Amino acid sequence: DFQDCALENCRFADCTFHLCEFGGSVLRRCEMTNCSFRLCSFFSAEFRDCKMLGSAFVECSTIGLLLEGGNWSYTALHRMRLPGLNSNATLRKTVLWVLLLGGTAVCITGVTLSVNYIIRKCCKKQR
Repeated sequence: DFQDCALENCRFADCTFHLCEFGGSVLRRCEMTNCSFRLCSFFSAEFRDCKMLGSAFVECSTIGLLLEGGNWSYTALHRMRLPGLNSNATLRKTVLWVLLLGGTAVCITGVTLSVNYIIRKCCKKQR
């Protein structure tokens, strides 16, 4: 139980947090890499400049959660309980589709720009 804790510069690697309460906790510059959070509550918790690389959040409650800075790369946030989205399946699917289509558009734009760049470079060399 991490309720109302103040943690700073702590390191957790490959840990499993199951049914943990993080309510009211403040974590600063903590490193929680490749950790699994299952059915945890983050009510009014604060993560400031934390490294959460590769961690997974499964069915966690995030009401009042504050995320500020840090490295959240490769973090599985897609299974979190987000207020408003879990209770409305249509809204949740719409938001997911918009995000997925936005990511696809960015990828297509990158490929198009790369191909155009290569074509321009090849045409310049032939002249």
